[in-house]
Amino acid sequence: MSTIVILGRYDCPRVNHLQSFIEELVSKVKGFPNVQPMLCFETEFEARREELLKENLDFLKFKQSPIIYFKGENNKKTLIGSLEEFQKYAVETYMIHDTRKTEDFEEETQKKLAHFLETNGNKYVFLEFSIDAEKLEKVIIELFNNKCPQTSSNF
Repeated sequence: MSTIVILGRYDCPRVNHLQSFIEELVSKVKGFPNVQPMLCFETEFEARREELLKENLDFLKFKQSPIIYFKGENNKKTLIGSLEEFQKYAVETYMIHDTRKTEDFEEETQKKLAHFLETNGNKYVFLEFSIDAEKLEKVIIELFNNKCPQTSSNF
């Protein structure tokens, strides 16, 4: 049996939107495939996407989180695509429409990210970039205390 794999970023509301929709599908569709979330931060997301590209260039079309695919026998990967492609797949396969809006998952995403950062055992530092008081981006840096304790403590 195939598994649906969700490659996504912890900080992506689209991932939480998708997971909510999948929960609905699991509750309504008997025999819905297993789901394997692979959530990570941006650099790991890009590295995993690069690995997928080595196997199948169809993954090139999808650069943003989440990327959804089937993993079947012999680890064969069949691309579904983005959240929107998964929504089309759900309509075509199960005749179930997703009525949610991604913007409704922004707050939940921030709460889940904060919970993950608090409970995974590593420390984090944040860098915020701005130009003339306009915030551009916040970067999360994970400190691996168990591998580099002295460097981690310097932060």
